[in-house]
Amino acid sequence: MITPAVLPKLRRWDASFSDDMSEEGVDRLLTFPPFSKMNPESFPKTLPLRGILRHDSRVRAYKPGEIVVRQGDYGNSAFLILSGAVRVVLKPELPSSMLGRSETRRKSFFQTVAQLWSNPKQPEVRKELERSAHVNLDARQDKKGELRVFLQDVPRLLGKYQTAILETGEFFGEISALGRIPRTASIFCEAPAELLEIRWQGLRDIMRYDSGLKDHVDRIYRERALSTHLGSLKLFQYLDESALAKVTAEAQFVTYGDYEWSGEYKRLLKSGSKAAAEPV
Repeated sequence: MITPAVLPKLRRWDASFSDDMSEEGVDRLLTFPPFSKMNPESFPKTLPLRGILRHDSRVRAYKPGEIVVRQGDYGNSAFLILSGAVRVVLKPELPSSMLGRSETRRKSFFQTVAQLWSNPKQPEVRKELERSAHVNLDARQDKKGELRVFLQDVPRLLGKYQTAILETGEFFGEISALGRIPRTASIFCEAPAELLEIRWQGLRDIMRYDSGLKDHVDRIYRERALSTHLGSLKLFQYLDESALAKVTAEAQFVTYGDYEWSGEYKRLLKSGSKAAAEPV
């Protein structure tokens, strides 16, 4: 009788987020807030702060016009601006062709029926004309084979689209990363910037064992962006500055639910529990 070999369980840190992160790089990150204000003793020995930064993060340099995140992409990491700044596109949204996606148009009923006779007989046909949607798209591969997408004519873009600036020390993308939900806005660099990217598992563990990161994100957002965000909402857009300041001062950040919901949901599905089929 042949018994299957027992394979060792793959641990998260068996595959680091980046091979370029060194102990010297970790030392440098620990000089930046909020990491510099964290207590390493609050982390378990099996999950030290240095280990999280070493294996769950990477430092990336971005060039002018380069897109950091695209609206609609599913997020699995968050970003901390180490130097420079980035711009968030507020409105209108960037068109799909600018983000490297094809425009999808819904066919009418008659077009769908006509397609039955017009489809090519070959299993797969790619039209070269489809590439014309990305004529103004600048996409390059770096030395590691990663695709980098750049916006062209950034000054004209800034005059056409409403944007907000995120500066050194600010976090972004943490909600999408922890919830594994689509990015709500596109973010790009107007000038060279250096960003720390942390995958969601590392971000979750830091927030679990030290409240410094959450407090830092909340404080920076409240100081720099909360009043702007509230003022853009229809509910508050007619308030004067003094009234808006009072609303901003009274605003509270509250999180509902558990970031580990997906694992529990999968276990419920496997067990055949009726709770998995219940509406929220």
